[in-house]
Amino acid sequence: EVRACRRRPVRSWRDGTVARALVCVDEYHHLEFETILGSIRRRLAKRGVRPVDAFRAMDADRDGRVGCAELYGGLEWLGVRVAPDDIYAIVRHVDSSGEGRIAYEDFRAAFADP
Repeated sequence: EVRACRRRPVRSWRDGTVARALVCVDEYHHLEFETILGSIRRRLAKRGVRPVDAFRAMDADRDGRVGCAELYGGLEWLGVRVAPDDIYAIVRHVDSSGEGRIAYEDFRAAFADP
């Protein structure tokens, strides 16, 4: 077969980075996610908490990054009920470095009022 002669190994698109974008059947998942982020922004604004103050409050170990457990605790304090799977999705979406923890710059970009 001609495809077997290629220099690069043949990989399925499901194994690549594009798979995350192509697995949603509809836009409901994306809409639900944006609603959660909007809810967090509104709760911060309602309490009069600036993003920098929220970040400092959530960063329990003071390492300059907010992990999943810290974010979950902070959202509980804000009164935002989020499933653990959604917490992981928020961290993956907001974290630009890909290390699984949110830096302040990413936190501000995601949760500051637009």
